[in-house]
Amino acid sequence: AKAFPKALVNMVSQDGKPYAVLSGVHHGNVLWYNKKLLDKNGIKIGDNLTFEEFFAICDKLAAANITPLGVGDSGIWTSAQLFENTLLGVVGPQGWADLFSGKMRWDDPKVKQAMEYFAKMQDYVNADHASLTWDQAVKQLMDGKVAFNSMGDWADGEFIKANQKENEDFGWVNHPGTGGSFIIVADGFTLAKGAPHK
Repeated sequence: AKAFPKALVNMVSQDGKPYAVLSGVHHGNVLWYNKKLLDKNGIKIGDNLTFEEFFAICDKLAAANITPLGVGDSGIWTSAQLFENTLLGVVGPQGWADLFSGKMRWDDPKVKQAMEYFAKMQDYVNADHASLTWDQAVKQLMDGKVAFNSMGDWADGEFIKANQKENEDFGWVNHPGTGGSFIIVADGFTLAKGAPHK
């Protein structure tokens, strides 16, 4: 209760009693980019990015024989997260809440739009995505083999470990369409009811 915001504690509580102890909280909808690679190709990233801007940049990079989007989905969760981030970018925070409360249907035109954007992203993905882990995909970004990577803020540890400098070697922006939004990725330990060693 002292370490985490009340709203976050409420998310892992039922009737005021927590059913999980959080061990870490992350910002999931981050789009990382290789700044030197983009600079070399005359591409500037602003404070926010629309899907239209993102796909236009991807087309420009692809035309220059640069793989636009790096994915490492040997652990399939990274592609699931790429879709989640894309879904948020289309439906927005209220739509997200409405989807999970049942107010918005999963066959809503906006969900279909997000699926179409996600499908389009597959045209820009590295050919070896299925054999890479998430951190190997981040390494490809650092090595200039790909331009973008949609990954949570834990990727920052990889940049720090590699002595990469923010705004010099790499940069970041919220995933297209998600400016001002924050997908919470929270790790934790569940408290099993009646567990002998709570």
